[in-house]
Amino acid sequence: GTVWVGSENRGLFRLGDTLECIPADDAADEEDIRVLFEDSGGTLWVASEKELFTVREDRLEQHHVERRCFRFGYFLQ
Repeated sequence: GTVWVGSENRGLFRLGDTLECIPADDAADEEDIRVLFEDSGGTLWVASEKELFTVREDRLEQHHVERRCFRFGYFLQ
């Protein structure tokens, strides 16, 4: 299996024989990764402090979502 590593201010990494950074089209490699989740279809969802991504063809693809602030953080609508 694959081991995914979310880092603080360094983005997402995949651990195999080597540690590989998963690139993005924007500054996601500077993101503070908070949550990794694999859905039933095998898609890896990556939530940072500010953005939501999926891993597609060895790249992070950004998804634009509305956020609403509440007392303890954010939730996605």
